[in-house]
Amino acid sequence: SGVVVKAPGSTNLYYIFTASAQMGIAFPPNLGGPQVYNGIAYSVVDMNLNGGMGDVIAGQKNIQLVHPATEKITAVRHCNGRDVWVVTHEWNSNRFFAYLVTSAGVSAPVISAVGLVHQDVGSGQGAEAIGYMKVAPDQQHLALACFTAMNKAELFDFQNVTGVVSNPVTLNLPASPNGYAGPYGVSFSPDGKQFVSFELERLVKKRYFSIDYKEKDQSYSHEEARFIAKTVPDIIRKEFGEESLNVEELYLDQLFNYYTINPNRD
Repeated sequence: SGVVVKAPGSTNLYYIFTASAQMGIAFPPNLGGPQVYNGIAYSVVDMNLNGGMGDVIAGQKNIQLVHPATEKITAVRHCNGRDVWVVTHEWNSNRFFAYLVTSAGVSAPVISAVGLVHQDVGSGQGAEAIGYMKVAPDQQHLALACFTAMNKAELFDFQNVTGVVSNPVTLNLPASPNGYAGPYGVSFSPDGKQFVSFELERLVKKRYFSIDYKEKDQSYSHEEARFIAKTVPDIIRKEFGEESLNVEELYLDQLFNYYTINPNRD
C-alpha cells in the first residue's frame, strides 16, 4: 500500500509513503521474497533529477515513521486547502498516526488512541494488518477494514484541522466459510452519509455491506448492516480489487467485468 503527496508549494518534489505488506510476512523467500520490512516509511523524489525523469534525493529514501504498522494508509487535504494529512495505523495497538505534510516537510505525528487494537487474533500470519483505510468526501469521517481473523470494519470522525481521530463505530462482519478471506475494501457514498465495505474471498466471491450512521460509540452486527449486493458472478478476479468513487457511482472493479452501485440509492 502507499500514497504519493506532492510537496505543498513545490512543482518538483513528491513524498512517496509506503506500507509494507502484511507485517512483512507476505512474500517470504519461497514466494519470491524476502520482503524488506520498513513498516510505514517515506522517500522524497525530485522530478528535476535524472535529466527530468526524477529520482530519490540522496539520504531521503525509506525514512521510517511507524514500526510495526498495518497496511492501512490514506491521505486527505488539510482544511487550509494546501497541506495534506497522511494517516496510518500502528500494529499491536489502537493508535492512529496523522502526519501533516507542509512546505517545510513531514511534521511530527498527531497520535489518536481510539477504536480496536489491531493485532493477530487467530490468523497466525498477521493477516489482520490487511485492509484499506479511506477518508470520506466530506473529509470529516474515516473508515478502515481489518481482514481475517478480526473480521471488522471501523468508522470514525476525523478532524482535518487537528488530525485527531475519534468516536469509533464498529461493524462486526461474519467470518468467511472459505478460510483466508475477510473485510478488505472500504468507501463512502458521495454525500458521505453511508459507509460501504466489501469482503474479499479467495474463492472468487465478494460480499458487500453498507450501513447508515447511527448513534456513536456502538457496534453493529452484520445482521444490522444493509446487504447491498450479494455474491458477484464467479469469474476470475483480480487478486486484490479495490473500491473507488466517482461523483455518483461506486465502481467495484473486476477482471474483464465491472459492477456499479449507487450507495445513496436503495
